[in-house]
Amino acid sequence: MMGRWGRVMAAAAVALAALGVVGTPSGATAATGTGAVAGSVSDEDGPIAGVVVQLYEITTSTYAKAGRTDAEGEYRISSLAPGAYKAVFRDPSGAHVTAYDGSGDVVGNAMPPVVRRGETVTIDRQMVSVSTLGGVVTDGDTALGGMKVALYREGAAVRVLFTGADGSWSAAGLEPGAFTVGYSDPARVFVPEYHGDAPRRADAAAIVVEPGTCTDVEAELTRR
Repeated sequence: MMGRWGRVMAAAAVALAALGVVGTPSGATAATGTGAVAGSVSDEDGPIAGVVVQLYEITTSTYAKAGRTDAEGEYRISSLAPGAYKAVFRDPSGAHVTAYDGSGDVVGNAMPPVVRRGETVTIDRQMVSVSTLGGVVTDGDTALGGMKVALYREGAAVRVLFTGADGSWSAAGLEPGAFTVGYSDPARVFVPEYHGDAPRRADAAAIVVEPGTCTDVEAELTRR
């Protein structure tokens, strides 16, 4: 069965055939003419400088070219062979979640942007700032070190860590959203639980983490 990526590539091939640019290699740009991709990148606070924008040819999944946003959050990638491209936006500082456009995985399953000879395609992108979720685990009176803390998102574990000697833990670089947090004691001295004093993950209270924020939660474990 053809997967999502395969369906996008097939649809892109049809679009490219109509344009007469299927199979155009990067080395042929001088003879056939080239196009460009340009746009702006921002987050909830405004333009983002230094974001690397990478383009991949949709028909071959091979890397094409890259650019970087300036102080105004704008970029331009020129001398591109006509064709469809997938754009990947990466922040080298790690302050934002990597974003994609034209892959079929974005909202609305958008078709890949098609670059034509002598034209500039505009791809603007709103990136999301990463967040931090942390807290402290105690028995009500004393901080508990060495406790296992597991973060779940949409039913899957996305981060596992252990509390420090002061009972604290911190998970940085998270994509914002709703998380479930589970606590357990590797030594089995304390009863495991999930956030909100829930005995099961299905009953746990969700913790919603907003973009660019640091959210702290507390947990109190009970001895067996």
